[in-house]
Amino acid sequence: MAIEDRQKTLAELHHVPPKMDENAERALLGSLILDSTQIGEISTELSRHDFAIPKHAEIYAAIVRRYDKSGSLDVMMLIAELDDAKSLADVGGAEYLADLVASCPVAGNAKFYAERVKDTARCRQIVCVGSRIVQIGQDDSDPQSALDTAQEAFYGLTKQIGDEGPKSLHDLLGDSMEWLIGGGEPAISTGFPSLDDILGGGFHDGQMIVLAARPGMGKSALALTIGRNIAAAGNGVILFSLEMSKKELGARLISIESNVSFSKLRRCFGSKDEINRAGAGVGRLDGYPFYIDDQGGLSIFQVRSKLRHAMIKHKPKIAIVDYMQLMSGSSNKGGSNRQEEVAEISRGMKSLARECGIPILCLSQLSRKVEDRGVKRPQLADLRESGSIEQDADVVAMLYREDYYNRDEPDYCPTEKTELIIAKQRNGPAGTVDLRFNGSAMRFEEMQ
Repeated sequence: MAIEDRQKTLAELHHVPPKMDENAERALLGSLILDSTQIGEISTELSRHDFAIPKHAEIYAAIVRRYDKSGSLDVMMLIAELDDAKSLADVGGAEYLADLVASCPVAGNAKFYAERVKDTARCRQIVCVGSRIVQIGQDDSDPQSALDTAQEAFYGLTKQIGDEGPKSLHDLLGDSMEWLIGGGEPAISTGFPSLDDILGGGFHDGQMIVLAARPGMGKSALALTIGRNIAAAGNGVILFSLEMSKKELGARLISIESNVSFSKLRRCFGSKDEINRAGAGVGRLDGYPFYIDDQGGLSIFQVRSKLRHAMIKHKPKIAIVDYMQLMSGSSNKGGSNRQEEVAEISRGMKSLARECGIPILCLSQLSRKVEDRGVKRPQLADLRESGSIEQDADVVAMLYREDYYNRDEPDYCPTEKTELIIAKQRNGPAGTVDLRFNGSAMRFEEMQ
């Protein structure tokens, strides 16, 4: 596209005429005047701001006000309401109201007319967001900040369109009872029945789950195993890896899926049976909805931007971030200390989980002070660099492998047992789940 054409397109975007459906607005107002029993339901779905024509917005507002006062409405009551507000002449007088009533096609079709009005209002909102994005691109000198602001505006619009607004307790109680007994929105199974049991079925939408451990405990291996289990069940997974490359992660997933030693695969030392199992594993993995982004040094802005894009393109059911301490905070907060930066990242991840409506599994390092204790089983206080991680997280799980700390003891007999300590759970109990760590294939399994 030529420069002149692009400039013309941008200029035209600033002058897009607002989309409207005057006939639908007139039909809706006329039907509400004729049949006031529809006003209560319509008023919960439609506001005066959904009308493109100002006088129609004023008439609708008067209809709702009068109905709220008296529980009924007719044309004479509406005239009085508008006259009291000193806006009767502005909307065209009693003659215009009479014309609305006379030209109404079918009074009982108010819901259909309201949907038409709402649809055109949403189209106008899209145009407004588009114009705002153009302005952001022209005014903001920081491209990353501009991109984040633009995506926030667009994603906010999609959430607003799907937002049902406030609900009464009467309407909520049924949903709450279903949620309590597990009959509401199902949790996403981790693939480990014992872990699902303590988590109330698995990971839940909007949760920030922190998986923390010292290096060498297997937190990446557990995250990959859980991601593989979720994807194998047909649920989309997106992994942001700030530490390992896509190729390395792909190779690990092959080892996990086929249960073949990673080192054997890497050195091509596997037996014929193992090579065949690895090939079969590749075939299965190829069909899993598992997406990997291995860009290093991501900021919270970039993760937010990438996940919003993925939600539209891939619709994942869970996101995994490996790991939080490798992320950076806002680019404009260079003077802040690392603790404040990690706190900002933690708040951002929790906010992002709620915004996207999916669980986010965040891997985190634990402080070195674990190594200085006689008993090296981790505690919440060991979360590295910020207490806000504990505060923001819905679930904090920590890995502890006694085999790791006793591997050099001559008389020690390895158990392959790993303790997954649920140190915090906002809506459930704390506790410990025993898993088996299969070190050769770098995967976790249920403890038999």
